[in-house]
Amino acid sequence: MKQHGLIGSFWLKIIMAVLMVADHLRYFLPGIFPAWLGWPGRIVAPTFAFLMTQSMVYTSHQGRFIRRMLLAGLVMLAGNTLLESIFGRRLSLDIFLSLAVSAAILYCCERLRQDGEGLPYALAIPILFWCSLHCEGSFLLPSLSLIFFYFRGNRPLMCGVYVLASPLLILLMGWTIFPQVLMVLAVIPILLYNGERGPNSPAARNFFYILYPAHIWLLYLIREQVIFETFLKLY
Repeated sequence: MKQHGLIGSFWLKIIMAVLMVADHLRYFLPGIFPAWLGWPGRIVAPTFAFLMTQSMVYTSHQGRFIRRMLLAGLVMLAGNTLLESIFGRRLSLDIFLSLAVSAAILYCCERLRQDGEGLPYALAIPILFWCSLHCEGSFLLPSLSLIFFYFRGNRPLMCGVYVLASPLLILLMGWTIFPQVLMVLAVIPILLYNGERGPNSPAARNFFYILYPAHIWLLYLIREQVIFETFLKLY
């Protein structure tokens, strides 16, 4: 659906992917890359949460959308677990699971609001919030997703609520205020979003599903010096 703005979802994802990779370079290789390189990346997770809520609004197959993200999250979890078992260092990054749980919460909230008999959905919501505590970002993305979804009819109001709620959520999670508070700047890409999907080829649809785990696993292996040692053995 066309809205006021300059950038469609595909190109927003590309921009967020660049910021995300820069953030993860700093995260995995702090001795090489400076801390400030990760500051712009504070807007990435909120922006992806916003785009996920837009997908939930406009998709005709919410269940299929959630299952696709859940499957991606489980594949990512399996890869993370394998690397942890081999090298012994924790790898907990998996935004797919966080987004899948957040989308499932939205789905249950809507079923509870619309259906006459909503007890199963009412029971599922706190269980899903509990599950989110064990996902990347804890309850941050589910909380932001609720704001983005239910205030979507008034984007300036939605952004205002988001800016006010973000510092409170950071405090509740026990995170250091700076640089995490820079997440409020996600209002910029959110306000620039024009409601268009952009390129919809299989490559475009699957781009992030491939990029996200691939670059994280690669950086993890570089940090563990596996890439360097393999290169030295070959040459």
